[in-house]
Amino acid sequence: METIEEWTLLDSAPLEEALTARAVYRRDDGPELELPAVFDAIDAAAPQPSVELVGTIAPLSVYRINGRWRARLPPEPGPRNARVVVRSIRPVSSLKMFRAQWPITRGDASRRVAIVPRGWMEGVSAGWTCADDSVSTVACVTIDTAPNPLHVRVPAAPMHRANRALSALLAVIALAFVVGSRDATVADRRARGAALAAAAVPGAGLGLTLVGARLISWAFALNVTCALAMVGAALALRSKRALTAASGALAVLPLVAVFDGRPRTSVVLSFVALAVIALAGTSSQVASASDDKQT
Repeated sequence: METIEEWTLLDSAPLEEALTARAVYRRDDGPELELPAVFDAIDAAAPQPSVELVGTIAPLSVYRINGRWRARLPPEPGPRNARVVVRSIRPVSSLKMFRAQWPITRGDASRRVAIVPRGWMEGVSAGWTCADDSVSTVACVTIDTAPNPLHVRVPAAPMHRANRALSALLAVIALAFVVGSRDATVADRRARGAALAAAAVPGAGLGLTLVGARLISWAFALNVTCALAMVGAALALRSKRALTAASGALAVLPLVAVFDGRPRTSVVLSFVALAVIALAGTSSQVASASDDKQT
């Protein structure tokens, strides 16, 4: 009969949203309740919501049929209208490169309330009315059946001391990689430094997408960049073919990070690039070894 949704953006890493829906059902329609469509995620990994019947203590039994969440009312008699509270905490899938279009609504609701940390609000879409009477959060209300999402800018996850210490350690290892042994020539050291700097560019692209999705902090992104840069530089210096493959990764991966922004795409392409560089270096070494045997 009636549904009121309350969305709250949580300051968590990964970014999550708390969704609460208060719905009114007619008991005459039967004991089986079909929960609001907003709780039905596109994929099968949707978290199971919790359902409470107002006036009772025990939660209702929740199950899924044909992709829709359902609940069953207790057999005890009650008021003509059953008031139900549905709650769920789930990840925010629309966040990439520090920006999110939120909330992503589904189904009909009589009213929707969205609560956002004040510093995160970037723009208000048509149909929303936002209150300005809170210090820490902004509450926006809409009665539109299909409102456009709000524009939210999400900062990076907070840094931890362990990540900072690991960053310093990896920086020392990277410096040792460039300097090398005492027998290394100046030209060799320059080549290592150039390869490390070049490999750090796609590594930074990957770290940027992960930070932009609030999966890791800036310090951990520096760790990812240093680690990928050292591995990529070591593989690229094995042969000319590997260096050519690394040049391709240097051109492609940063563009993917900027224009696509999805962490899954960047992670997959990064590992594919490392595999191609490693295979190129291995095939080149095998070819040179066979040439030496023939000579």
